Amino acid sequence: MHSDDPGEFDSGYLSQLMLNFQQAGKFSKRDMVRLMLNAFKTTWLPDDEKQAYIDALKKWAAQRHVHI
Repeated sequence: MHSDDPGEFDSGYLSQLMLNFQQAGKFSKRDMVRLMLNAFKTTWLPDDEKQAYIDALKKWAAQRHVHI
């Protein structure tokens, strides 16, 4: 589940797709955070950019008491 189409990045499509996926699969917030964490780990971004996204995700999760 991904897109490399810049037109979809701000459209809300991917967010809605993630919500549908979570609901259909009955995944917890922790499951979804771990899914996103794995996605960031496997991107083709430079390591410093990749780490910035991972750090932001971990911060977001910690603020919401989601333990990963």
